[in-house]
Amino acid sequence: MLRDKGLSDVLVRTAPFPSNEEQLQSGSVFVFTQERLMSFLNSHEDNEPYISSLIVDEAHEIQKGKRGILLQSVIDYSLKMFPAINILFASPLIKNPNYFLNVFNLNEEGKYFTEIISPVSQNIFLLNSVRMKPKFINVDLLTDTSSINIGKYRLISLIENRKLRGALMLQKLYRKI
Repeated sequence: MLRDKGLSDVLVRTAPFPSNEEQLQSGSVFVFTQERLMSFLNSHEDNEPYISSLIVDEAHEIQKGKRGILLQSVIDYSLKMFPAINILFASPLIKNPNYFLNVFNLNEEGKYFTEIISPVSQNIFLLNSVRMKPKFINVDLLTDTSSINIGKYRLISLIENRKLRGALMLQKLYRKI
């Protein structure tokens, strides 16, 4: 995408090693987990790390479990290292987006909004047993206004059907919960 926009000199990297001064002139995009971001911020071998903008995807995971606590810590650390950093928190279906501004004390300079149109698409399949046929399942695709019948499948062949494999996995996960 960067090449298509005439930005072919921009370095895209997933390894937590800071860019040298020459690479910074063209720009760098790093795609990190919270662990790699922490490693990047603490790497001072050849080049000092520098971040102008931080995009936190799946921000609703902040404070959830060990990785969520680490995510919050590394964002706090980034704010201390780079007080002028721009941070964008992206989180699907969150009811109170100003929560992130409160957590990081960004209320005065921060802004938030709620996207009305979801940038993420999903397919929801309804799986129902077939009456009097325990080895069969009926599959429907749920749409905004109705459901579309996909058909009846023998449970064994459903596993082999690539289009519906994900639906079966969801059903298994649902049963575990």
